Order: sequence, then structure tokens, then C-alpha cells
Amino acid sequence: MAAKLGARVLAGLVAFSLWLPAQAGERIDWLKKLQPAVVMPSGKGKLLKVGIADFKAAGEMQTPAGPALAYEAALQESKTGISVRAAELSDFPALVVWLKFEQAVPKAEMGSAYLVNAGLEMDQPREFPRVLSFGMTSFAPPHDKIVPSAGPVLFFNDRFESVMVSPLDHFLVAMMEAEGQRFRAGLEGDLKSIPAGFEQPLVFYFSKGIRQSFDDWGVLLRKWYKKERPGAYDDVGIAYLGYWTDNGAYYYYKTEKGMTYEQTLLQVKDEADRLKVPFGYFQLDSWWYPKTTDKKTGIGPVDWLSHFLFGGAIKWEARPELFPNGIEAFSQKLGLPLIAHARWFDQKNAYRSDYKFVDGEGMRRPAFPVEDRFFEMLMSNARQWGIRVYEQDWLDAQWRMIPYLRESVEAGEKWLDAMSRAAARQGMTIQYCMANPGMFMQAVKYPNITQVRTSDDYMAGMPKQIHWIPFTKTSMLAWAVGLYPWKDTFLSSTGERVVRNERRPEEETLISILSAGMVGPGDRLGFINQPLLMRTCRKDGLLLKPDRPAMPIDRMFIEHKTLYTIITEVKTGVGTYYYVAGFNIYPAKFRERELLFSELGVAGERLVYSWNDKKFQTRKDRIEYPAKLDIYRSAYFVLVPENRDAPSLLGEPDKFVTVSNARFKSLESAGGRLRMTLSGVAGEELTLVFRAASRPVARVISGARLVDSSYEESSRLFSVKLELTSASAALEAGF
Repeated sequence: MAAKLGARVLAGLVAFSLWLPAQAGERIDWLKKLQPAVVMPSGKGKLLKVGIADFKAAGEMQTPAGPALAYEAALQESKTGISVRAAELSDFPALVVWLKFEQAVPKAEMGSAYLVNAGLEMDQPREFPRVLSFGMTSFAPPHDKIVPSAGPVLFFNDRFESVMVSPLDHFLVAMMEAEGQRFRAGLEGDLKSIPAGFEQPLVFYFSKGIRQSFDDWGVLLRKWYKKERPGAYDDVGIAYLGYWTDNGAYYYYKTEKGMTYEQTLLQVKDEADRLKVPFGYFQLDSWWYPKTTDKKTGIGPVDWLSHFLFGGAIKWEARPELFPNGIEAFSQKLGLPLIAHARWFDQKNAYRSDYKFVDGEGMRRPAFPVEDRFFEMLMSNARQWGIRVYEQDWLDAQWRMIPYLRESVEAGEKWLDAMSRAAARQGMTIQYCMANPGMFMQAVKYPNITQVRTSDDYMAGMPKQIHWIPFTKTSMLAWAVGLYPWKDTFLSSTGERVVRNERRPEEETLISILSAGMVGPGDRLGFINQPLLMRTCRKDGLLLKPDRPAMPIDRMFIEHKTLYTIITEVKTGVGTYYYVAGFNIYPAKFRERELLFSELGVAGERLVYSWNDKKFQTRKDRIEYPAKLDIYRSAYFVLVPENRDAPSLLGEPDKFVTVSNARFKSLESAGGRLRMTLSGVAGEELTLVFRAASRPVARVISGARLVDSSYEESSRLFSVKLELTSASAALEAGF
């Protein structure tokens, strides 16, 4: 039975379908060549290894991803207590393997001497010598070797043919590791027991291209759990420009001299209003609630350090000395919704008399709430106070500090289940921060987890490769499981600090908006950079962003001598716009200036607009980087679909994403005219630029006033200035 690729996957796979193991039995034969075996606890902290002798066809079956050809494994020893079955999916080039524990594995037989206590072991595939994996720690940092992790692990070669290996359930207790030249995937070693009937599925997904591999694997994962990707504007955090106070922001554990936090942030809002910077929300970080190490104010560098090392939360309520009238009154004065930070709770927290907690271990003295109603209480309060996004931070740290979460196959999942359900009942969404890879994948089960941090805390003045490379690579994992990646805050101006001064605010802003996620500066009073921030949004603060996060091109995963290059896109009725940014992270390696469209994954020709130079390049099949570029500077390009019989739209040249679906609700070309529907705010002024061989004519159909138009013959650029008179306008430009 030939495998049939699903319609959503087919478009990305046609070009290399000949490589994929598509015929019945090819994927299971591929696995057999890797000499698979089952590993399991055998008592006294040791592992028993039993080879899989064969897989025998067992007819057809149904899976959450559609029909499949089933196989039953024959083990070399029969009395193992584990059975193995597999399925070649018909609608995806994937193989799923289930390990079922027919008998309970009691505590006496478990041991934590191994990272993988039970699972599948096999040879590492020689045809895929390169690896991309994600560390089992906060923010899921990428690695080019196999590191202990819940997964996924991508094996690939220099042609970017690949196989992705990951768990397909029980993500929090999954674990993968290298064992010499072998590879293990199964359950983590801290489990104290495994119940009878427990089944752990693994998936092997065959694809080509690094970004494409994550996209394809993500389609399968989301279909398996019936998760729809959140809309680009589904919550206030991912929809609007916001103001942040977390680590890296100027007002992190710091206020203006002589002011409370409330007064400081209200001053920030007043200044933003005067500058016409339309913040849509404010974020409150861990300074806003009392912790064990608070002294008088809970702010300042000494208190921050003690909070970082020790300070569990005592209450998740506003400190009265910082917000005398509470968070609800502050939100009302601000006139904006809030995103609010949460961390772990201390063992001496104020809730223990009313809710059950389990104590953790270590100097931070953590305690974990085991009752669902605790999260119901938190989210109910949050909604009343004006909080719309709950930011759960220190996720991986809590996982490590609370053995209770790691010792059973269900405790961790119940934790995240309860959090998600409670927030959903209040109409709230959640941001994961400091999540490990298992938590990324677990989010595929929750419709209201919309965003996740994919890089470490922002530190102005530090080498940019520390943040930008992990951010854009781990964004592939976030996007695959249906989450919008969050880079973290940034300073939009130079000179806000003497130490940790931001010297590349333009690049920080650019990489933020290209993420398709949140854009959240954390500037000092007097330093909010209005012209720069307005490159990211409309007059009302709605972000003008691409359809998907910018991710590294495939070439970035092997040796290269060009700029660190990322790409994203916007699909329209006249074709796909691509946005390409190259960052000079390693100046000594920058030798190759040209990148062919084929290396970018772009088919066909495009007009190439240099955003930095404000002009089009001559070639239509490649981009040409500048000969010189300062360290951490960017070269930024827009690849514009060319219309043969109508003007070609560059879009808004003063915005980083010149054509965003938040602005251009429709685009169509017919009869020598380009027609468009625009969205915005009454009174908003727009400049649109087109490229045309001769001067076109612009005509407003509705919703706007034509202010001016001009045509420059040398550049063939036609500019139109409009003032919107309503929230929606229609315009056409043509001959």
C-alpha cells in the first residue's frame, strides 16, 4: 500500500518525494536495519536489553492521524512484560512505534542510574550524520549533537534529507540520549514506577529541509491532538506592541528615584501617549508580588539577587508598598490589560492552610500546589485584576526542584492540565517561560498556550549570538507545536545605561517583529524610540508582522561563510512576499556575499528590495549582501512578487514588514490594475510604494483620502500617500 501524503504536507514534499521511504514496508525496513532493541528496568538499577527479531504485518489500523499499516514486533525474549507494535502512516511519511508495559513496573525494579529507564534503543542512522537536538533545560537551547532531552532529535545530512524522532505522548517524562553509537528514546530515569497498560509512542518522521522537517512534523503532531494553531492576533500579547519590566528591561527591580512602581509605570504610559507610541498592554515581572527574601521594598540589585537565588512566592498578590491600591486599580488607571509573571511558591507560602502542597528540595525551598482548585483561584483573581495573559516562569526549575513531578507518569501533566483549564475558564491565555523541550511539546495539547520564550534573558551589551541564534533555531520547535516564539524584551535606544548599553536597537526591534510573536521594549523614561517602534505596528499598536516566525535557512545548520540568515514570509493574493535578514554575527567568517533564492527555499524570481539602501537590486534570483557590515548589524531584504501587467506592490517602506496581512486584507491583480483592501485606524496616514515601468494612476475606492502621489522614473517607484477615514479602505493602482 503506497503511502499517500496529506494535502497539507504534500506541497512541501513534492520536490524530494523520491527520497522518502514511501512504499509499504520501507519505513519499517529502515528501522530494522538499525538493530532495534527494547531496554527496560530489571531491578537493582540495571537495564535489561532485548532485541527485536522482526516486525510482522498485522493489517490496517486507524490512528489519530488517519489510516496506517500495522506491525507487531517479535522480541528475542518473550517474557519481558513489554510489547511493541508499529504503524506506517498512510497520510504522512512517518513511522510510529508504541511500547506497552503489559505488567506494572514496581518501585523495587526502577532505578535512576540511567537517563532512559525504559524505551527503544537503535543504531544512530549513518545516512544522517548531522544532528539538531534541544537541551533538557530552560528555553530548550539547540545543540548540534545528541544531548539528553525529551526531544525532538533531528538527524540529517548535507542534502538536508532527514528523519525526526520524538515522543508522541507523555512528553514530560520522555527522554532521549546517545549511548555510544546507539540512540535511546523512551522514559526518563527518575520515574519511581510504571503502571500496567502504560503505552509510550515514538514517531519517526521522514522529510527534507531543516525548517520543512519541523513544519511537517508539527502538522502531524497538531493533527494527532486536534490542535489548531492560535491566530496571529488571538491574545493581547501577540497582537499588540507592549511594555515589559522583566530581566533586561530598565525598570526590572528598579523604579524612578522617589517613585513607587505604580507611579513609575504610569509615567511611562504618559510619555508613550505623548510620543504616540501605542502600547497595548504592560507586563509586570516577579517584583510585583511578595517573596521570602523581601526586605522593605523588594526592589534593588541586592533584593533581585536574593530573589533569583532563593525567593519563592509567599502570595500571588500585589505588594501594597508598590501598588497601594492593588493591581486592579492600577490596571484601571493605566487603561490597559496586563501580562503578569508567576514563579514557584515557597514552602512557607500563605496558601498552605487552604490548599494542599508538596514540598520540593534545594535551597529555594519550593512547594508545589497539587489541587486543581488552587489554579482556579489564581486565574479567577487574575481576571478580576485586569490580567489577560498569565506568564508561568521558572517552569524547568520547578520540574527539577519538585521530585514529585518527575516520579510518576502523570503528575507533571496534571500540573499543566490544571493550569491551562483554569486559565481557559477565565478566557485567559498562557505564556510558558523557562520551559524545557518536553513542556514545549506538551503545549500541543492546550489551545490557550499561545506563546513561549525561546531564548535566555535579554542582556544588552552581551554578544548577540548568545541570544539571536538560539532564539531563531528554537523558534522552529515552538512554531511546530503551535506556539508563537518570544525573544524577550529589549531597549529601543542607545545610551539608557552606562553598563549593559544596547548598541543595536534596530536589530533587536527587527528580529522581534520578524518572530511573528511579541514585541515588547522595556525602555527608561526619556528613551522610548518612537520612530523605531512604529516600524513594527499600526497607529493603534496592532503589530504588522509576517505569517510565521523567521527561522534560519538550511545553510545555517552546516559550515558556511555568509551572514547568519533568517527568512519569513507573508502570503497574499498576488504571491508570497519573503523577508530575509542577514546578521553579521561572525565577521571573520563573512566571505560570501551572494545567496541564491534556491538556498533560501524560494522558488521563481522576485524583485529584491534592500530595506537598508531603500532601493531595488538588479538581480531577481539572489540577494547580494553589502561588502562591509559592522558586527551585529543586519542587511535586510524584501522579496517582492513581480506583476507583469500591473504595478508591483512593495508596501509600506517605513515598516519592517512592508506587506502584512494585518494591513493588507486583500490583494488581487486583474486587467492591469492592482486592487487592495486596507485596514487601520481613522486618521492614520500611510505611504504605499509600487514599482512600475511607467507612471500608474492611483484611485481611492472607499475609506481613505488621497493626499499625494509621485513617480520617479530613474527608480521606477510610484509613491502614494493616504489618510484613512475609516477602519477599512479600498484602493487600486494601475494603468
